Amino acid sequence: MNALYAEFWPLATTEQERIILDQELHRYRGGYYQKLTDFLHSHSRLASAFVVGPAKFPGTQMEKREQSTDNKLIELVDWST
Repeated sequence: MNALYAEFWPLATTEQERIILDQELHRYRGGYYQKLTDFLHSHSRLASAFVVGPAKFPGTQMEKREQSTDNKLIELVDWST
């Protein structure tokens, strides 16, 4: 965030533009934090058959969770670009 702030600071020439810059970077930081938290929460629910063992492994459920995690990552990347 500091690097992003330093990159845009010289472009804000008036006090009004600096206020808008602060507001927008605050909004961006909040959105990025929420998207990252959603992704990490989703990722923490994944389990690997190699780790937990293949017996009674819920393969279909893990595939759905993996797809959900992939979607959260796509949302995060789209938000940050």
